[in-house]
This record gives sequence, C-alpha cells and structure tokens, in this order.
Amino acid sequence: MNERSKFQKYKYFLWLLYIPAYFICFFLLEKRKDVDFNYIHSSLDDAIPFCEFFIIPYYLWFLFIFVSVGAFILFDFEGFKKLAWFLALGMTAFLVICYVWPNALNLRPINVTRDNFCADIVRFLYKTDTDKQHRMIMYKDTWEDDFLQYVENNALALCGGLAYRGNKNILAN
Repeated sequence: MNERSKFQKYKYFLWLLYIPAYFICFFLLEKRKDVDFNYIHSSLDDAIPFCEFFIIPYYLWFLFIFVSVGAFILFDFEGFKKLAWFLALGMTAFLVICYVWPNALNLRPINVTRDNFCADIVRFLYKTDTDKQHRMIMYKDTWEDDFLQYVENNALALCGGLAYRGNKNILAN
C-alpha cells in the first residue's frame, strides 16, 4: 500500500488530533485574567440538594463518550465521521461562546461533609478540577466573614478569592 492510499484510508483519524487542540484552547480560556466572568445561576440551583452519589453518572458520561467514539471507529466508520463532526462543532461552539461571553458556575458546596466512597471522589475532583469555573462568591457586604469561612474549608482558594474580589488581604498582617 503506497503512502497516498494509506493517508486516504486513515485520514479520518486526524479527527483525534482535535482532542489535544480542544484541551489546549480550553485551558488557555480558563487561564485568562483580563476578563470578568459572568456567573450563571438560578433559584432552581438553590433548590437542588447536593448529592455526592451523582459523581458516578458524571464520570460514566465521559466513559460513555469514549466508548461510543471507539465503537463507531470499529463498527460504523461512516457514523464515526458524522459523530466526529457533531462533537467537534459542539465543542468548538462551546469554546467560541466562552471566549465571547466568559461564564462560570458556582454550584459547589463549600464543604463535602459526608464520609463515603463517592464523597472521597468528589473531594478529589474538587482538588484537581480548576477553580476558575467554581470560585466562591462572597455575597455579604462584610466579605471577611464569608472569606474566612471559605478559606478555612478551601485552603487552595486563598489567592483565587483575593484576586477575584480585588480586595487586599487583611489576614496577612
């Protein structure tokens, strides 16, 4: 098989190069410091209780996408091409929207208090996931009390909280 026919046969695997390109763009968008993030929130968010067991379907979703793409590659290559277009267009639209309208969520509880396998996984996710999308917002006029409570429960957030609020650290003295 000559080089041209090999390329023609496997050219659709170039779609897999989109994955690292997407993550590079995603991380660059999260690292921007020159923007104000718009926090997305509704009263319905406050009515939904935190349940650490939902970490299971959260991770299963990623497994489902990975297995689906693999199954399409192996068993329905024409379907894979359509799926690749669908995923790439949707993910690119997400990047464009986040660039034009920087947004974030504030849905995480301050502290995961239960002690079970799922709670451990949630705490691990919170440590490894970026804080850009999940920064705690201080709502009170006396933000020091909120900030102290937040930092006591989330030691890694000290610098991020100060940078977001633009306030000086009165605790440093």
